[in-house]
Amino acid sequence: MASPATRRPTIRDVARLAGVSIKTVSRVINESPEVARKSRERVEWAIHELDFTPNVAAAGLRRNDRSTRSIAVVTQDLGNNFSSQLLRSLERSEFLKDVALLAASLDEEPERERRVVKDLVAHQVDGLVLVPTLSDQSYLRTVVNSGLAVVCVDRRPRGLPVDSVTTDNWLGAQMGTAHLIAAGHRQIACLGDRTTIEPAQDRLTGYLDAMRDAGVPVDSRLVLSGERSAEDGRRAVQSLIDEGVDFTAILVCRNDLSIGALEALQHNGLQHTVAIVGFDDMPMASLVDPPLTVVRQDIDQLARATVGCLAERIRGSSAAPRDIVIRPTLVERGSGEIPAPR
Repeated sequence: MASPATRRPTIRDVARLAGVSIKTVSRVINESPEVARKSRERVEWAIHELDFTPNVAAAGLRRNDRSTRSIAVVTQDLGNNFSSQLLRSLERSEFLKDVALLAASLDEEPERERRVVKDLVAHQVDGLVLVPTLSDQSYLRTVVNSGLAVVCVDRRPRGLPVDSVTTDNWLGAQMGTAHLIAAGHRQIACLGDRTTIEPAQDRLTGYLDAMRDAGVPVDSRLVLSGERSAEDGRRAVQSLIDEGVDFTAILVCRNDLSIGALEALQHNGLQHTVAIVGFDDMPMASLVDPPLTVVRQDIDQLARATVGCLAERIRGSSAAPRDIVIRPTLVERGSGEIPAPR
């Protein structure tokens, strides 16, 4: 027979054990300075003895700053390496070390953004970190005007004057393409996400600009957009091979696609013949043969800048919104240094 569930201790239990009033316990929980040292110590001891967890949301309603010590983080795909690293970097920040992060994925579904954000904001979070999907974030204007701190990361907001922190995606793709051109490649494929997504469009533009600046004509058959998954990447590269389209190098503009592209090259024995540069680093990049050259986003720096903006807004800053752009770096490992055939 199962034992009955143990009742969770309440603030009344803490007050009784500590020999103080409920109001004193509440003041200790809310870090009020209006508590004598000995009383505070008794309350803290009782909390420890009872393993009492305060209702932070309820407590927040009684704090002068009305803080719930929670932040909503809405990304596109928490299973993606970029999103998971971003969330981990946010968790490690000093400002958010004692804050609960409520995370959710949108999976590039615009209709989910408004619903998911609305549900999270209803939890009275102190701030929102958002990777936007909708073409318009003006639906957040009311809550921003009422004091909610909002920072958009990876993509700029539209219709909403809030801080944003992004990578220079155009520069990253331009660097990667120029690197392949410098190795003698002219028939360079570009494999990317849907161009309705801001980073994907910027990366495609960076590729096209690098080709144009080098005087290299672009074969439209080698520009493949709208691909998202590893399987999409594998299928797209395999189709180029099956159709006999000539290419000697690939710029892959999404890390999931890099996995699929590598699979196709390895399946056809081309991994040491076709050069490849991926966008976004990932743990397996140094383990494949040859190791994958990538354009790396500085996710830790993205997170630090995001937290900095968030902290300023939570503390009441009314400064004009900032648009912070982080420079990516090219990490040469081998796959992007394969020379063009003579």
